[in-house]
Amino acid sequence: MKKITIVFSSGATQEFFVESLTVTKNGFGQLTGIEWKPITGKKAPMRINLDKVDGIFSEDLTVTDAMNEIRKMMA
Repeated sequence: MKKITIVFSSGATQEFFVESLTVTKNGFGQLTGIEWKPITGKKAPMRINLDKVDGIFSEDLTVTDAMNEIRKMMA
């Protein structure tokens, strides 16, 4: 389980949890695509306009942290 935080150029942030994340870049290191596998029953964006993104942060959760998040989802 990964915790994803996206920072938009407007200053807004979006946090969500996914099972896996794949980021693709071109030869110049510019972000060209982002794909994720959502967790069943958990909200995640369908699509993100990369022109408006300033940063993407991915954090792998430990088993304990993942279990705590699952408990929060079920509550």
